[in-house]
Amino acid sequence: MKYENQIKNYLEKKSSKLISINDGLLSQGIIDSLGLIELVAFIEESFDVTFKSDDLNIENFESIKKLCVHIKKIDNGKSKL
Repeated sequence: MKYENQIKNYLEKKSSKLISINDGLLSQGIIDSLGLIELVAFIEESFDVTFKSDDLNIENFESIKKLCVHIKKIDNGKSKL
């Protein structure tokens, strides 16, 4: 998937841990609240998408896999404008 590898690489560099795309980002301590803000900034810059306040919901950040599904929705919505 287009987004998964870049996000995985970014998080592995930030955390110095090997991460699976199904790992719980917050529940397993891979990122904290500040890390979440940094991750959103990385994604917005890297993939030219914009998170709205409704997108910043904990369920969307449960794992890289779920996050990528949500990014696809944002990106697809952008192309329909």
